[in-house]
Order: sequence, then C-alpha cells, then structure tokens
Amino acid sequence: MSRPARMVGRSWFFPHGYLNNWAEHLIGDAQDARSGSANYYRISALLAVMSFEAYLNYVGERYVEEWPERKSWAKKLVLILEKFGLTPLRDQEPFTLLKDLFDYRNSLAHARIFEAPVEYIEHRDGRFEGDQIADPEWYLIFGTREQAERTLQIIRDAMQAIHQVADPTDPRHPWWIHAVGRSIAVKADDQEATKSSSEGTI
Repeated sequence: MSRPARMVGRSWFFPHGYLNNWAEHLIGDAQDARSGSANYYRISALLAVMSFEAYLNYVGERYVEEWPERKSWAKKLVLILEKFGLTPLRDQEPFTLLKDLFDYRNSLAHARIFEAPVEYIEHRDGRFEGDQIADPEWYLIFGTREQAERTLQIIRDAMQAIHQVADPTDPRHPWWIHAVGRSIAVKADDQEATKSSSEGTI
C-alpha cells in the first residue's frame, strides 16, 4: 500500500478576485437583509470598482515595465491598452462608464463634510412638513440592486476585455481568487522526491 506524499509548492491569492466576488455576494446578501439593503448595494459597487484597479495592478505589474503604482486608474488603463497595441477611446463606453464609477469611489474615499440648508416643521406625531434634510449626491446613487448589478457587469466586461488581450490562452475568467501550484511531490519518508507540475484554480 503506497504511503501518502507531502506536497510542496506555492499558493497565490488574487485581491482583485476576492474584491470582485465579495461585490457579487453582497448583492445576494442584500436580498436576505431585513433592512439596509441599499447599503449592501453601495458597498458592492465600491468593491467592484476597487477590484478593477486591483486587476489593473495585477496585469500592469506583469507586462508593463516600471509600472506606476501611484498613477490614476485611467493612466494605468491607458498604459496597459497601449502595451497591447490598443487605443483607448476616452469619450466612449466603457471608458466613460468606468470614469463615472471611479468618480463615485473617489467622492467617498476623499469625502468632506456635507453641509446644506434645511427648514421644516416637525409635528408631535412625527410628521414633517417642508424641506427635508438634503442628502449628498453620492448617497443617492448606487443604492438599488439594478445599479449594483450594472456596476459589477461593467467592471467584469472591462476585466474580460483586458484578459482577452493580456492572457488570450488562459481559459479562466479574470476574477478567479486562488491558485495552487504543486511543484514537488515528496515521499513520506523524505528520501526521494519527484518533480511534477500542476495547478488548481478556485
């Protein structure tokens, strides 16, 4: 009876994949939430946008010399497209859609205190008359399931388009989260090793 082998290798975790999958799961979780579902959708949209920039870093570090980590997402995207001989169309979709999504992300990441005039009458029974407290613009968007799903789809379409030119022979979708590479199989008695090459993806 053969003895079990101890496998030695490397494991890779992809932040862009985790962020993207979390965005998808939050859309599903919102259906089960008793209240506050709009907040699930807003967070989902934010994670989806974050996953795209993380994916740009993943691709850029592999293919672009002297990758500019601190540049804007738009400059990073242009560098990647130009690397593969493509011309970015800044005034067309999906570039314009991505810009809107990153503007939303930035409005929250770099938010300042929102101040607005308000005047209303509060009745003893809890009713209000007159102007309500005005919500900031960033609070009024991405609060529905439709908006969150569209955001995720835009991001995934963009990731897939880059994936097709950067890794055309890779059958995996670009938001995979984990890969395990097993390079050496070591027998239980540690006296003999055989080299192998395999990889699993989640």
